[in-house]
Amino acid sequence: MEAALRRAESLGGTLVSGPHPNPDGTLLVGFFTDPEGHLVGLAAAVPATAR
Repeated sequence: MEAALRRAESLGGTLVSGPHPNPDGTLLVGFFTDPEGHLVGLAAAVPATAR
């Protein structure tokens, strides 16, 4: 997730939020805007062994 958000920034995107765990800790979520201003969300599963 962190690498994907950094990559989005390197391509002209702007980090909005994240990565943050969801309330039950099963997902990480992050948001960025693309160079045209569109909001994009990312989600990644957190392995059970990492919870």
